[in-house]
Amino acid sequence: LSIRYKNNFLPKTYYADFLCFDSIIVEFKAVSELNEHHFSQVINYLKATELKLGLLINFGESKLQIRRIVF
Repeated sequence: LSIRYKNNFLPKTYYADFLCFDSIIVEFKAVSELNEHHFSQVINYLKATELKLGLLINFGESKLQIRRIVF
């Protein structure tokens, strides 16, 4: 994915864990508990790619955790 900063594309690219329908970033984690850093990471990816929807999925707990993040 291309990253845009102040209406300029940066030479660096971002490789999402998964990209659905060219519009949803999916970020996978395997941690015991999601924290603010994980949410901030997805929000930063959404800002940088100018996409609107992200899913944060955690496999590290006993029950699958899915968080929907809209920017």
